[in-house]
Amino acid sequence: AAVAGLVSGAACGTFNISTGTATPVGEVVARLCRMAGSDPGVVAVTERMRPGQRRDSAGDPARLASALGSWRPEALGTGLARTLAADGSGEAGAAALGVSA
Repeated sequence: AAVAGLVSGAACGTFNISTGTATPVGEVVARLCRMAGSDPGVVAVTERMRPGQRRDSAGDPARLASALGSWRPEALGTGLARTLAADGSGEAGAAALGVSA
């Protein structure tokens, strides 16, 4: 819905499309893999992290919410499942949402 609102010309500029909650990248990867029905064996190599490097990241969706009015972020799992379903590679993600991929 957020992207559709932006594409329709309701707002312009740079926006974070996010939940606003910090989530470790490894958790996002693990959830996507489970939804896609794969296990690529992704392993975090924490000793290669640079000093001060963050293990998680959070976007701030406030500007997007302000620009689109009634928009509210979805739960991370719902957004990931919708992304996989829209991409056509997420039969499991689509099934988790109860939609067809």
